[in-house]
Amino acid sequence: MMWSEFLPIVPLVVVLSLSLLTRKVLVALVSGVCLGVLILLLSKDFLTVLSTVSSVLSKGSMISIFLFCLLIGAWIEIIKRLGGIEIIVRYLITDGYLVRSSLGAQLFVFAIGLLLFVDGYFSLVIAGVIGVGLFDRYHISRSQLAYILDATSSPVAWLIPVNAAGTFVVALMKGMEIAQPWQVLFDGMIFQFYSILSILIVFILILLSQRNSRQIPAVLNEKSSFLGTKTDIGDSKKIVLLPLLLLIPLFFLGILIVGDAIIALDISLFLCLMITAFCLRKNKFLTTRSYMRWCWDGAKSFVEITIVLALAFVLGNILKELNMEVLMMKLFDFVSPSFLPLMTFVLGVFLSLSTGTSGGTVAIILPIVFPLALRFGVNLSVLLGAAISGAVFGDHCSPLSDSTILASKFAGIEVMEHVRFQIPYAFLAATLSMIGYFVLGFNI
Repeated sequence: MMWSEFLPIVPLVVVLSLSLLTRKVLVALVSGVCLGVLILLLSKDFLTVLSTVSSVLSKGSMISIFLFCLLIGAWIEIIKRLGGIEIIVRYLITDGYLVRSSLGAQLFVFAIGLLLFVDGYFSLVIAGVIGVGLFDRYHISRSQLAYILDATSSPVAWLIPVNAAGTFVVALMKGMEIAQPWQVLFDGMIFQFYSILSILIVFILILLSQRNSRQIPAVLNEKSSFLGTKTDIGDSKKIVLLPLLLLIPLFFLGILIVGDAIIALDISLFLCLMITAFCLRKNKFLTTRSYMRWCWDGAKSFVEITIVLALAFVLGNILKELNMEVLMMKLFDFVSPSFLPLMTFVLGVFLSLSTGTSGGTVAIILPIVFPLALRFGVNLSVLLGAAISGAVFGDHCSPLSDSTILASKFAGIEVMEHVRFQIPYAFLAATLSMIGYFVLGFNI
């Protein structure tokens, strides 16, 4: 292999190194994008490179995600200002007796992540908004909250594929003319070792953290930035909780109508904000100007995250143009059929770390490994599980991942603080997964 063939990996190494050294993901991403652009300019003209950078930002799916960041910022700010989070937390702890300890708080957030498998973003929103108030009341680490959010969003969404993720994989397999794609998908669930282990490890961590820590009673933490400030609405709980109560039914209705989870979430968030504004104005609780100022303050708080996501998407597209997947494919030139599950997982890890997207990684890997599986008679479900597991690992740990970035934002911590906290647990799950795929490869 020529040294030039390794150029695609240079921007990725720079981004990961700077992220760890400077703890500034924004600086690392800007450096990686600039370096990637310079490498592209060695072989392409300026207009082509400009198109590479701008095309990814103009895609409808990317615009939907950017809009989601700004709308969710406004939505969270409205709930905070109305005191909705405080009411929810007070009910769970005092009135409803659903959460009576720090263990209960962590298990409650964990359960929300498991139950909301329909979409990773939706899981992050609901579990994050409720969880941060509970964790503050019981003085639980925000880093642990971010880890629970991340470990029960993407892994669960892929593991229980009765959602957009499952439909996406089936569509890929149909395009490759794979027989009985739904059967392959459901059979592959038990081979998603990393997703299963991630969920088990976070559950064990919750139990061990409770056992090894002194119980601290729940207290009103008025300094928590997530509980919000008092307003003149008083005890009108229907108005206060309106944004949260509206979001869930509107989201599921949107899924039925438009079929796309992120678009449905954008529409439901927008409708929540509009209906809440109308009710507050009609009942003379708040002026339109004050409400718009709250929305603007919330949206501003998510601007940096939106920029980080945009740069992550641009970098992923640059690495694609640099033929990162071609470099990864060369790994299979010397692979025997017995090593296919293990190498599929490893390929998924590298690609997802470089792109920060599990869906994109799966879309790249399956056309590579499925023809090999059919040629050598390897079980397709095993390779599908390995591919998804590798993709979820990078989505779980990469500072370029949208779920990693959003989980840290909802928990109120820096992205790299979140990454450093969960890396030991993620590497444990990845190591056990590699052992599993190694053993499985010689028994299929």
